[in-house]
Amino acid sequence: MGSDAVTMADNSEAAFDAALLDELSRASTPTIVNAMKQLGLAPHEIVTVDRSIRCISPGLGIAVGYAATALISSSLDPRDGEQVPGLQVALWRHIESMPAPRFLVVENVGDPAGRGCFWGEVQSAIHTRLHCRAGITNGPVRDVPDMEERGFQTFAGGVATGGAYFRYVEIGVPVEVGGARFEPGDLVHGDMHGVVRIPADVAPRLPEGIRQVEAFERRILDVCERPDCSVDALAALNLGTNAVKH
Repeated sequence: MGSDAVTMADNSEAAFDAALLDELSRASTPTIVNAMKQLGLAPHEIVTVDRSIRCISPGLGIAVGYAATALISSSLDPRDGEQVPGLQVALWRHIESMPAPRFLVVENVGDPAGRGCFWGEVQSAIHTRLHCRAGITNGPVRDVPDMEERGFQTFAGGVATGGAYFRYVEIGVPVEVGGARFEPGDLVHGDMHGVVRIPADVAPRLPEGIRQVEAFERRILDVCERPDCSVDALAALNLGTNAVKH
């Protein structure tokens, strides 16, 4: 994405009502995906990270926030230890320019399969103070118990020891993690199942979509929980081939 640089767009006016975020934070990520399908989005239109990215701390539950973004490079190449002056502070200012709560999305363009960890005890302490609820990266993380103690959720390629060179490349630019593209200000939802990007025009309608999904699933579950549940009882629901949106 070009030479070392920073983009400092201010998206503070993009925030949705706190009540909407609260409602979304009570729905699982699979429910959010099902609600998006219920509202008419086709599966190929829904952007989720692939299974190369996993939730590191499932016990921390659901995280919802606005994306701040960064490109980094981490590897065993000493050139990745050559920092560009000012980019560390530029990242912090970029994070602050996003509405809270925040998700920091970090693409490692160096050696993401290596041992270099962007997040650990110290980085999570900094980003928690900057109102980041969670972080997503295609590289590994470390110091998981310390991050969990702070309530900082991470979605990453795994865990590792750390101990590599590291540098910032670009701040506040589109990034790609786990096959999903994120831009600054995107609304992001994640839990133990994965991460989904919520389109701005869909977000306000999601509560209704969630209610429709839950009502539909409740019909099926009620039949399944009856002592006399049978094939005939299930067939009577008239679900259709594509009715169960999973």
